[in-house]
Amino acid sequence: MNKKNLKDAENWERIAPDYIKFLKQQKRTLKHLLFGSLFSETISILGDVNGKLILDAGCGEGHLSRILAERGALVEGCDVSKTLIKEADDIENRTKQGIKYFIHNITEPFAKSKLYDVVVANNVIFDIYDYSKVFSNVSGVVKKGGLFIFSIIHPCFNISKSQRYNLRYVGYQGGKISFAITKSYKDHTSYQKDKIANFLIHGEVNHYHRPIESYVRSLTNRGFLINDLREPILKLEQIYYKTDYHHHFLPKFLIISAIKS
Repeated sequence: MNKKNLKDAENWERIAPDYIKFLKQQKRTLKHLLFGSLFSETISILGDVNGKLILDAGCGEGHLSRILAERGALVEGCDVSKTLIKEADDIENRTKQGIKYFIHNITEPFAKSKLYDVVVANNVIFDIYDYSKVFSNVSGVVKKGGLFIFSIIHPCFNISKSQRYNLRYVGYQGGKISFAITKSYKDHTSYQKDKIANFLIHGEVNHYHRPIESYVRSLTNRGFLINDLREPILKLEQIYYKTDYHHHFLPKFLIISAIKS
């Protein structure tokens, strides 16, 4: 396995216990944030999922998996973190929704014992160095005519006070914000490491920036055809942390849906 892929996996396993605690503490607020914008758009693209076999790739502790199961989908979820999968299994043992979870690093090929109607990857791809390998692996387990839907933090608008891929916060005064350009949007690079301690979680994970055209090109090179693209914007009341930056004016997420040709 690529050393950077391995490091990304190790980082997530390291923060997993605190990440689970954080989700439990913020359960109500995060559900509003995610389902109010990101998940609702994803569900809209999916349409009727009743009876469809869906893989939640990079499922974490299974929040999206459970939403899909509630809507009648036959769901399997995988994640690289043993701790997160254990949490997902524990919840499944209590709720008995019929979701099957397994440990898997999605930069590695899947066992081709079955093909899925849909593969979803919610806010996962931008945390992974070898995103093209993920697309190749997903292509191998999606039925012809099936969907691959993934969401990421929007590469054009992931801006905060800390340094990001091409903008540096300079100042905020009287409702105006200023930045200095430090790198090109076209560059493939990692963001400054996200200090998850900002979210009451101890540890760091990398987020990787690529321009949208790189995602599209990688998908089409692997037999996918783009059929939908969404840019959800948070409503003011959905912003769960205080910020000087106006996230309710610009899209926080990017969702791309592609059909396996």
